[in-house]
Amino acid sequence: WHLSFSYGKALQKTCIVTWLGSDANKEAAQQALKNRAKANYDAVMGTYKPGTCASVGTDGNVQQAAGPY
Repeated sequence: WHLSFSYGKALQKTCIVTWLGSDANKEAAQQALKNRAKANYDAVMGTYKPGTCASVGTDGNVQQAAGPY
């Protein structure tokens, strides 16, 4: 059978930090969720390339290949 991992926290954290409860951030948060879902799919399929999707680092900043933003 297929064995997978739970990527729930990875899906949620970037989205929540992007949104921060503000309606003004709603669209960006939805895009962040879509991007993380795609990255998680790619990881399961073995095609994910590190640094291709923004994620929240341990310092709370959103990390990308070019550094935090």
